[in-house]
Amino acid sequence: PSTRRLPRCYRPSDAALAFISHSANPAEYLSNIQAKMDFIEKYMEFCVSLNKWKISWQEAYEVTSSVNEGIAVSIAHMYGWNIRDMMSSTPYGPMHRLKNSRIELVTPEDHERIKPEIEKSLANLAAARERRRRGAAYSNNRYAVEQHLQRLRSHQPHVVLPSLEVFRRLPVIQLLQGTFA
Repeated sequence: PSTRRLPRCYRPSDAALAFISHSANPAEYLSNIQAKMDFIEKYMEFCVSLNKWKISWQEAYEVTSSVNEGIAVSIAHMYGWNIRDMMSSTPYGPMHRLKNSRIELVTPEDHERIKPEIEKSLANLAAARERRRRGAAYSNNRYAVEQHLQRLRSHQPHVVLPSLEVFRRLPVIQLLQGTFA
């Protein structure tokens, strides 16, 4: 059995108690009930219209979002940008989402106003990716040099080899590591 209590207007026991308490004056009871029914009817009309508005807003949002997405793709292709990078960039992404939430289309003026900021953001993103790529390559090269020294030590145990720090300072190894300056 459910322990959840129904609201007062839906409990049969409350309806019976209300009828008994108003049995002396049934006209008053009927007018009270009629007022409640009128309120519920008006409230239901409001709820239906609110639901219709919500459905129309969602449809408009979906149409606007798809059109704005197409505009964003065409802008990205026009300038040779990656669409995902442009959408995640600080200048364009929030403006795009704001336009979608307001059910407004992205206009050429909107884009032209923030184009220099988008270019700067995309350049910074490309530079960060390049730094990460170089850092990963440098780390991999250093690991490969360390593994190479381990192989040399295991294959030639009677040959004296320098420590890893000294081995990494050799000009050929520095060239392999990408640290030759």
